[in-house]
Amino acid sequence: MTENKEILNKLIGSQENEALIPTSESDWAGQKSTITTSRIIGVRYKFYTIILLLLIFIVWYNYILPSYEGYESTKIELSDVELELSNFQTKKTKYESNIWLVDTIKNVESQIVNCVNMLEWCQELPDIVKNNFSVVRSYLLLTEMSNNKMSLDEKKILANIDWFLLKRDSLSSDSAISNWVLNKIIIWEKEEFNDNLYFVPIELSIKFSDKDGLMSFIDNVEKKIPVQEELRILYKIDKINYDIVNYDEPQESSIFMYWYFYDDKTK
Repeated sequence: MTENKEILNKLIGSQENEALIPTSESDWAGQKSTITTSRIIGVRYKFYTIILLLLIFIVWYNYILPSYEGYESTKIELSDVELELSNFQTKKTKYESNIWLVDTIKNVESQIVNCVNMLEWCQELPDIVKNNFSVVRSYLLLTEMSNNKMSLDEKKILANIDWFLLKRDSLSSDSAISNWVLNKIIIWEKEEFNDNLYFVPIELSIKFSDKDGLMSFIDNVEKKIPVQEELRILYKIDKINYDIVNYDEPQESSIFMYWYFYDDKTK
């Protein structure tokens, strides 16, 4: 009985499979048509997808991207304008502060000179001067160095060397005691520093009697202000060649420094 059921099942299965197999040319044609239609629809979808992506790229490249770049450019321009306005306010505040500082220097100039040279009346100076002391000293020393006959008034710098830098007691106009002997001076061509500000490299060859002469020279250049306005010159020492081991013996030393000034007639 069991064997009969298995045989019956096999027969039924074979009949179902045969039913799935096309039995005529029309059935085969129908299946081929369905497959072809599916392929055509798949190709169309791919084509439409490519067209859609191409349209998206064209819209993005020609419209969205330029609009975004324009937005970023406008944003940068606004940022630059805000920064410029902020800088203008800063410059305006600084300019007003500078004017106030210059006016204050002119009003208490003699007191400033005494404070720099003699360390007197320093506490009585206005706060704006005490807070900008190095700037104040440089301002008093920075003078105009041109005249109607020459672009550089070398007479003024020679007078400064003779009557101020060469003196042991540089604040006394009657002092004839020198710290050293000047053997050579070379004044190079002037160079522009900023706007109408200029500097000139200067090379000196000096024979110091001892280290005290050297220290006095450095003090005159970097820490003091000549009482006479016509002798005021701003220097900055760049290099000094001095044998410190033999500080108690006379020796010749070379000094390289810069001389700063302003010149309204050069432009």
